[in-house]
Amino acid sequence: MGYDIHADGVSQSLLRHFQLCPVRGLIATGAGENSDGQALGWQQRSMEKKTRYGSLAHDVLEPMYKESRHDSPFIVYHLNLVLDRYVEEHADELHPSVLQDVNGDAAKLHAILHMYPIHYANDFDGKIFVGSELMIDVMWNGYRLRGKIDGVFRDQNGDSWLLEHKTKGRIEEDKMMTALLRDHQNLFYVTLYEAKFQTPVKGILYNVIRNPGSNPRKDEALPLYTQRIHGDIVKNSKHFFKRYTLSYTDADKESYRNELLFKLARMERILNGRLMAYHNEAHCGDCDFPRMCLANDQGAFLKKPIHSELM
Repeated sequence: MGYDIHADGVSQSLLRHFQLCPVRGLIATGAGENSDGQALGWQQRSMEKKTRYGSLAHDVLEPMYKESRHDSPFIVYHLNLVLDRYVEEHADELHPSVLQDVNGDAAKLHAILHMYPIHYANDFDGKIFVGSELMIDVMWNGYRLRGKIDGVFRDQNGDSWLLEHKTKGRIEEDKMMTALLRDHQNLFYVTLYEAKFQTPVKGILYNVIRNPGSNPRKDEALPLYTQRIHGDIVKNSKHFFKRYTLSYTDADKESYRNELLFKLARMERILNGRLMAYHNEAHCGDCDFPRMCLANDQGAFLKKPIHSELM
């Protein structure tokens, strides 16, 4: 037996697969289970490369916020810790070129994460954080919803806000701000938090950290590369650190919750075969699984536990 929507639960990313294309959703959940009874789904092998920089940044920001520390020894210690863990977990995949990319990410993060608490000093001196990388697993209208919220803080009026970290290479502000007015992930997390703690959420502080587009120059040592990025940030920190305050009204949240219940019921009907799993060709161009879907080519994919991003 494989994935069960009620036993294994639904994350925002898993629901998104079904929203984009029912067949994509079935592929993401349809690989069965391993000997430990964990439901397995398919994932692109290249997904690790796409998400590595952001995952490493999250893993260092978590203790910074949890322990309210941001001195250099603390940052270096945790950056080395998460890098060692990454290398150990991916030892079979770290060919020389991949290891070079990992070290390049580490060099960039060394500069970014040292400048981050300088740019956002008020995070550690002014805001009252009550949670960091908060795991939420809650029953909501008969469905098990699961997620990990980057941060929770209270403002000077005592209102609760969620902090959402994002790392992006390109930041198209107009396009992004329009999408954020009705952002699935943000509103999913607001729904989770309010259901779990019965506390209203005022909104989201959307925290964007730029992934520097430059790479080490030929024969440029990584410490010099770090220094160069550090200098770029000093010159124009607002280019690398951007924040957007998003407030959602009660009407916004109610509208989202009504549609969320419909989407979950639709996902359940697709899984149990009561609704046809059609191909949504409108999203073939940005699909995670085109080769598997169209040619049954599994070479570029691997099986991973469902919700591995929450573990």
